Amino acid sequence: MCGLTASGEAYCWGFNRWGQLGDGTTTDKSTPVAVAGGLQFASLWAGGRRTCGVTTSGTAYCWGEKAKIGTARSATAPASTELPRRQCFGSRHPDPPRSRV
Repeated sequence: MCGLTASGEAYCWGFNRWGQLGDGTTTDKSTPVAVAGGLQFASLWAGGRRTCGVTTSGTAYCWGEKAKIGTARSATAPASTELPRRQCFGSRHPDPPRSRV
């Protein structure tokens, strides 16, 4: 699970086997931890083994299993992706709702 602060900082908590919390580890967390990189997000989508977000400047980032979409490469911290938002979030989530911590 992930959420955003009023200033756009991302925090995630829960299961983290694939690095989907984005804190640079694969350790499960029971309380919110800051997503690495100091990025400011406008929106986030967390689901299963991967989390994606779009920064306030419009750059898409993903972390967790297959964070670099279209490859088998995973990341435990945000990795930018050149794909459009629709591909990052999936066709069922073209404009994910903004969640707040």
